[in-house]
This record gives sequence, C-alpha cells and structure tokens, in this order.
Amino acid sequence: MKAKASALAFSTALTLIASCGPPAKAPPPPPPLHLSPTTDLAPAAALTFLIDAKPRAIFSRVDAAHAIAQVAGDAQFRHFQAENAGVDLRELEELVVAKYPKTTLYLARGTLDPARIEQTFSRTIDIEGRGVDRSADALGTITRTWGTSPSNEPTQIAIFGREVVAIERGQFGPLRTAELFAEERLKRASPALRTDPLAPVAARFADAPFVAYAAGPFEDAWKHALGGLLAAATAAAVGARFVDSDHGHDGDRIAITIALYGSWGNDADAAVSRLSAALHLLQESAIGKLCGVDHPAIGPSPRATSSEIAVDLTVDAEALFRGLRDATSGSAGEIMGVFGE
Repeated sequence: MKAKASALAFSTALTLIASCGPPAKAPPPPPPLHLSPTTDLAPAAALTFLIDAKPRAIFSRVDAAHAIAQVAGDAQFRHFQAENAGVDLRELEELVVAKYPKTTLYLARGTLDPARIEQTFSRTIDIEGRGVDRSADALGTITRTWGTSPSNEPTQIAIFGREVVAIERGQFGPLRTAELFAEERLKRASPALRTDPLAPVAARFADAPFVAYAAGPFEDAWKHALGGLLAAATAAAVGARFVDSDHGHDGDRIAITIALYGSWGNDADAAVSRLSAALHLLQESAIGKLCGVDHPAIGPSPRATSSEIAVDLTVDAEALFRGLRDATSGSAGEIMGVFGE
C-alpha cells in the first residue's frame, strides 16, 4: 500500500510540475487579407472582359461629378444607398466587374457594414446556406452566403472583413478563386491583370480611373468588330481620364484611349489606319453625334508600335454623359443595380 501511495504521490507531483510550465503558445494570427487593388481578386482563367472603375477618385473631381449627374444625380445615388446597405457608390475606392462565359463577378471595395449587406442580400435572394470561409478578426474574416435569385439564377455573396464585398451570379467558381487570391494561397495562378495578355495593358492604363479590358482570342461576331482588327488582337482596352478645362476649351473634358494589342509588326501603320476608320464611323453615327464625339476637342490622334495600335481623342465630358443618358434612356436604378436584383 505504501508503494502504491508513493507512486501516486510521485505522479501527482509530476503533473503539478508540468502544469506550472510555460503556457502553450497561441497560434499566430492569420496574415491580413490582400484586397487592394481589387482587380487582384479577379481570376484570369476564361475571362472575357473586365471593367475597373475608381468611383471615389472620379467623384472627387467636381467636373466629373457634374458631368455624371447628367445620367445619375445625387437623389438617385442616395436612393441606391438607402436601398443597398448604406453603400454609396460614389465613395467606393474601386468597383470591378469581371465577366466569364457563365458567370459575372462583381467586386466592390470601400468602407462596408457586413451585417447590413447580408440583410440586404437576404431580402432579394432565396437563401440556401451560409458559411465562414475564413475565421479571423473583424478585418480578416470571410463570410459567404448563397442562394437563388428570383430569376432562378445561382447567386452568392462573400464579405471580406469590412472592406470588400463580392457578388457572383451564374455558375459558381470565380468567387472561390477570389477568396484564395485574397488569402494569397494561390502560387501557381495569377489574377487577370497580372498575367498575359492583360498585364502589359494594365500597366499602360495604371493612372486611368476607368478602364474596360477585353482578353482575346476574339471569336464569333467580335472578331469582325473594328474593321476586323479584333480577329488579330490578343487584347483590347478603352481607358478614360478627366482633363482639366483650360482657356482654349469651354467645360471639362474626358481623354479617351482606344487600344488594341497583338503582333502587328510591319502591319502596324495599316492596322492603326483601319482603327481610325472604324472610330470615324462611330463618330459619324447617330450615337456618336448625340454624345458629341463627332467634334472632339482634341484628336483623334493615331499611334502605332509593333505590339500596340491606339487612337486618342478628348471630348466634352458633359456632352458625352448627356448623350449617353439620351441614348440609353436607362433609369439610374438599372444602371447602378449591383447589390440588389
């Protein structure tokens, strides 16, 4: 009995000594999410086109805000804000629309209220599930909710901390890749604007607050566009920059660049001439005249290298947006309907 008691006492002593040792180290917190630029969340695979806008940078200019008011005024933006989780489109740092064959991915970065966004989403979608894809602090958690829209379209939303909201409509897939990009867990894949054919194009438009990119190869009806030049192009881009007014021009203006990329080689000069001719047809069309691009303030000015052909022109900003409003006759709700149905 004494031997058993001694053994029990010895075991208890060892347990007490062990319990007095240093506490187990807590696992390190996960690294912060990579959310800027937001285009870094858009996968390259199967991308057809991508629109990258920087609303806050655009609306910080009084001239830009005044011109855009021809299409959507303050009342429309405030209505959208009230109906969509307090999100003011004008205050977003970045708004990205990435189109894939069966999916559209929307990415918005700004100061967000995750709870209100989920509530808004649940009012318009038949919710089927919700999950926490990444558990961290308030700035590093990723939550995802999915369901079906009233039009029977699969739809899901992911909220990255308090900074980015992503909405995926159509066949699910790109949104999950966007999450992995945010966590920097993909080493063998690159975002759309970090890999060919769009990486060198994005570098040329880095300072533009609005750019539309398209990745080749261009097939079907698209290959016949712009005088058939898209059939030989690997990528295309249209960028817009606001230009300050000066003593030689009344009102504020937008500098627009239309560029095609490919192996133009010795055919570059002929190709840019065809691009200029295609632009001239647009200028002389009904919508071209309506938007005032038939009488640009500057240009059109063609330029060409062995890998890029482009035409630059500068137009009156207010006339352009007024023409777009008259041409589309779209309501502000239709134009800005990103978060809701």
